[in-house]
Amino acid sequence: MARVWKIVRHGAPDQWEDSIPEKSLAEGQLVVLLSRLAASHLPPVATTPLPRNAPRFTTSLTVKNDRFGNKHFIMYASGSRVHYIATLEETP
Repeated sequence: MARVWKIVRHGAPDQWEDSIPEKSLAEGQLVVLLSRLAASHLPPVATTPLPRNAPRFTTSLTVKNDRFGNKHFIMYASGSRVHYIATLEETP
């Protein structure tokens, strides 16, 4: 059986989800993708180049395994309540 990363947005009024085959995306690439998705909900000022000493946004990554052994990546960006959860799931 093949596995996919199911990515779901939470904390936004509109729903969004996507599935990406596990083979096409390494875990490091998944973390970068989640970070970019989370940062996309920040004000434009937070995503443009800033002077060296200016405060920057940060992302927070949590990795968990549920009781069934499924891996979850949860990504938040500071200053936004919108977050993304990627879950590694078996495809039927």
